[in-house]
Amino acid sequence: MLDFINAAEPEVGTYHLYGRTLYEMTIGWETDPAAAHSPDSAGFARIWRAGRRSSFSRTLQSVSTQRTRLERSFDSGLVGRIKAEAAQDLNVSGADRAAWPSGLRKVAGVLDSS
Repeated sequence: MLDFINAAEPEVGTYHLYGRTLYEMTIGWETDPAAAHSPDSAGFARIWRAGRRSSFSRTLQSVSTQRTRLERSFDSGLVGRIKAEAAQDLNVSGADRAAWPSGLRKVAGVLDSS
């Protein structure tokens, strides 16, 4: 699975929009040295550490990883600014991100509405 993700990430770019749960599940890629136990894991850990991300959460008190912003609520204007500054596509991930499509459609080019 990681080999597929590692191959796709260069096309996606290095800006990730996460929900709280996925952010908390992925911080080990930066904080746990054992996360790089195989070549694929080490490759993904490098990609994750190099990326910038925003975690959207009303309950997370703070973020513990570098290159991470904490946002209290989804803001299509903020996502539009992130998209405008990004050289590549954004990665939108998380269990409750299904609630975002209407807001993402307000940001041209962030979500394919087809």
